[in-house]
Amino acid sequence: MEAERVEFYSELTRYELIDLFYTVNGNVTDNITVLITTLFAYLALAYIAGKKLSKFQVISIATIYCKSSDDLGHIASRTKGD
Repeated sequence: MEAERVEFYSELTRYELIDLFYTVNGNVTDNITVLITTLFAYLALAYIAGKKLSKFQVISIATIYCKSSDDLGHIASRTKGD
């Protein structure tokens, strides 16, 4: 796997490598921005409407938040590693 990666990168021009770097960097930055936005939306909802929500609603929102955060973490790690 590592040999294939080195062979692939050696075939790229300097411009393509720089472009690839900035593209991956932009994708990771976008994923982190979405993750932070989701976190603060979750915290704001919990603070503002937390007492008014039923137990089912709280569990549903927490599950959706945890699942989406986990998915974004996997996307970011795949982008960084590939």
